[in-house]
Amino acid sequence: MTETWSQVFPTVKVDDEFVASAPLRADGSPRSFGGHLTAIAVSAAGQRFASHLPHSVHGYYLRPVLSGSEIAGRLVVLGEGRQVSRCQVTLSVSGKLVYVAVVSLHAPQEIATSDSDQLVVPAVPSPSETEPLELFPTAATAAWFEQRPVSAEPMRIWVRSAQPLPADPWTSYAAIASMTDIGLVRAADPAAAQDVSDEHGQPEGVTLEHALWFHQRPDAASWNLLDATGIRSSDGRALAQGRLWSQDGTLSATFVQDVLARPAKSQTMKGAK
Repeated sequence: MTETWSQVFPTVKVDDEFVASAPLRADGSPRSFGGHLTAIAVSAAGQRFASHLPHSVHGYYLRPVLSGSEIAGRLVVLGEGRQVSRCQVTLSVSGKLVYVAVVSLHAPQEIATSDSDQLVVPAVPSPSETEPLELFPTAATAAWFEQRPVSAEPMRIWVRSAQPLPADPWTSYAAIASMTDIGLVRAADPAAAQDVSDEHGQPEGVTLEHALWFHQRPDAASWNLLDATGIRSSDGRALAQGRLWSQDGTLSATFVQDVLARPAKSQTMKGAK
């Protein structure tokens, strides 16, 4: 595994505790990328339930996290069954809780899935036909994800891991979980995203919660189409919904994100997500 990804794939100890870090960003911004926290939670759950695979993740961002911060993690089993198991993963920095996620897992089953109600993948150019447009800054996650933006509204981006990943499915699930956080503040409220909170081009906005559901085993090393749009914006809050498609047109994941789109200045301080 490359050092780039190893920072967000912590080793869980026997007592279900672990240490991770909020990786430094290539663009120099002090604000951590929230998708990394979700990846840490999914990776930790995978080590605890090796025979299961993730079904859903519901994550809550409680405090700002500075890039480079050391993170103390703990996993608590909420329920453990042959078919479905659930756990809570908490992340703390300097003794303060910064992130909580509930990860639901299920035992893999060889059951054919009906595609009669499948949504249709958006008609967009393939990654090889997509010009590397600079629709918005992508340097924040460039070390982890290669990105080829297609359009800003709705936000559509071809994305894949920029670094090699191990062959086991859990690391791909964790990387995909992180991937679904790319650009969601902008997608939730494009108008608010025109304002930036720092010199690195990051939009004003604080993610409150992020939830996703996996529909099939994802492949983070291959191109995936991230398709997201805002569906509601009022009272300074905005909601984005998105879907992740594999290049063959299969729906891999569905996700939503709740954003404080126009926070008070104190909430966009150095280190806010």
